[in-house]
Amino acid sequence: MKFVIVLIVSLLSSIAFAQDLVGNAVNASGTLVDQRGYKIRYSAPYMENVFKTGLVYVKNPQMTIYLPDGSSFAIQADTVTMDTSTKELLFKNIVKIKTKNGELQTNFMKLALRQLHLTSSSPFTFHGKTKKLPKKFQGQAFYASTTDYKLHLFNLKGGKSKSLDF
Repeated sequence: MKFVIVLIVSLLSSIAFAQDLVGNAVNASGTLVDQRGYKIRYSAPYMENVFKTGLVYVKNPQMTIYLPDGSSFAIQADTVTMDTSTKELLFKNIVKIKTKNGELQTNFMKLALRQLHLTSSSPFTFHGKTKKLPKKFQGQAFYASTTDYKLHLFNLKGGKSKSLDF
């Protein structure tokens, strides 16, 4: 799950940046490049750092992550709450992940940076872009881990599950 590794690098950098903020940031954007060749472009119209709680609130964040092989994917959400003490990120409201295989939409997604797990128990819709995938399918939960580089989709129509390369 190369994208989770890249996302973690991006978000850790964003958390470090957010902790250095004095109060709020407007129109925060930039490009991060790590030593392995990952390139992350991000933008957020508004960030609020609440020092007493260790939380950083980000409105309308957008990220495009470019992998070393030249492929890319994008993440958008209405809001993200970053907890700097637990290293967890909560993506809320309309969350979209666009990949070469399609687009996943949900209302809630959690990224646990310490365990490198991406999870959601919120219903989702996946719109496939390839002939191998249906045009559209829905489910009740998904899980991704860097240990198997797969996106696991649960409780699809008929109670089935599906795993996709990401």
